[in-house]
Amino acid sequence: MTRNPQPAEPAGSNALTDLHLPSPAQDTPEWAALHALAAADSGFDTRAALDDAERNARLTVEACGLRLDLTRQRLPLDALDQLIALASRQGVGAKIEEMFRGEPINATEQRSVLHTALRLPPGETLIVDGVDVAADVHRELDRMSEFADAIRSGERTDGRHLTVPAMKGMALFLADSVAAASGAKLR
Repeated sequence: MTRNPQPAEPAGSNALTDLHLPSPAQDTPEWAALHALAAADSGFDTRAALDDAERNARLTVEACGLRLDLTRQRLPLDALDQLIALASRQGVGAKIEEMFRGEPINATEQRSVLHTALRLPPGETLIVDGVDVAADVHRELDRMSEFADAIRSGERTDGRHLTVPAMKGMALFLADSVAAASGAKLR
């Protein structure tokens, strides 16, 4: 995988001078190949493609009790191969691993993305900058669940007074949704 370092910004700037990013996708041979395949598309025949056993096998995936069937998509196998090669050249696999480790892959905000912390089961840890963010996330999820239960039971009617600033918009949405579903009246 080829990575090109970004030019260093002058001292005192907020640039990520040590961040190494792949070449822009549109500058790669894989992108050019995809572009050529799209330009040469002379009419993809889905019915004929459905008779292709190799294509059907490659475009059907089963995992965790789910089946993903892409056989009816206008996706020739040579295009699939180029998409996989492009993802590999761009380091998508490495970025996924970095995301699961909590590394700062959000180049714009210079921080971890932490999407995975929301999906970790209770008791799992994700340490970022010395803090177990998974534990913090589960504490907030527990608070939200307790709050929603209190609204549904009628024990609490002040749903618009949450003190979690980062979740205020979600809290208002949840409060309105719970109130609408349960008939509770919120002040």
